[in-house]
Amino acid sequence: MKNQEEMKSNVFRLLCNNDVCIMNPGYVLSTKAISRILNISYYFAKKFCKQLELEGMIKYKKEYVPAQFDYETGMELQQEAFWNIGWETTQKALETNIWKEEQEKENKILKECWG
Repeated sequence: MKNQEEMKSNVFRLLCNNDVCIMNPGYVLSTKAISRILNISYYFAKKFCKQLELEGMIKYKKEYVPAQFDYETGMELQQEAFWNIGWETTQKALETNIWKEEQEKENKILKECWG
């Protein structure tokens, strides 16, 4: 089993990666998603998220995303309404090395794709 500091760092890295990803339209990661992606228990995922929240690195977000319609084709439903509930990074996280590393990886991908 990995040590807890390493697991906490992996949780933070995952959240940074999620927030810098150009393909993410602002969706957050739930505690359950974090536990499944990192293959750790829900208890540890929640514990590390709470620790990171106390450090001011992440915050819990809960927002309602209304249904989206395509008005050009006659009010066709494009997306059902849903709740966006989970964790996202804060402004304080932008100053960390992990955030900068994940941003650099994303920039490299962008340059490879679009020059």
